[in-house]
Amino acid sequence: RKDLEDNLSIPFLGEIPHNRKKELMVVSREKRDGVSEAFRIVRTNVNFIQNEQKKSQVLMLTSFNPSSGKSFISHNLAASLFLAGKRTVLLEMDIRKGSAKDDEGNVLPGLTHYLSGRVNDPDDLIRPYIGFEGLDVISSGPLPPNPSELLLGQALDVLIELLKERYEYIIIDTVPYGMVADAQIISRVVDMCIYVIREGLMDRRRLPDIEDLYTGGFT
Repeated sequence: RKDLEDNLSIPFLGEIPHNRKKELMVVSREKRDGVSEAFRIVRTNVNFIQNEQKKSQVLMLTSFNPSSGKSFISHNLAASLFLAGKRTVLLEMDIRKGSAKDDEGNVLPGLTHYLSGRVNDPDDLIRPYIGFEGLDVISSGPLPPNPSELLLGQALDVLIELLKERYEYIIIDTVPYGMVADAQIISRVVDMCIYVIREGLMDRRRLPDIEDLYTGGFT
């Protein structure tokens, strides 16, 4: 944390302890452990920044490195916001990975179905988060041959505006920034970008690159 605060002017949202149980979803109504409390602190700080600036509905999580914990934080932040009484949907927008499948092995309707025009109604995409009643999720869908081009299309803007009418928070889990163009393309529909840095993984010499992104208006 000291490295970040000494080298970056970006608001610091919080620290999430390492989760040794390898569970993707750890937040629940009953838990009061250190990890769950850490997500409550992050949620509070997100709300504080909203009060200081404009109301943020669309939050995107990215990072410099793969395996930084973006998906873990995205899922649990979405759950924490939902537990605070906020209507929340999680978008699994790493469309370069395979998507969830049903019991018969068929890929569930997802974002790439909508972005490519194969599905026109967002209601066909939204499904309940398994094991977490009340939280909604939209999976990525099948791997497309042209992910960047799909994200550049107007369909993404339309989908986000439709979801804003229904949800107070839209949490977007996406790819690391800089590896491919996806995160930068998606940022046009985002109100707040949360940059995830994992201790022991990122080279400190890359911190100025993150500062440049922030001062340049990306974060």
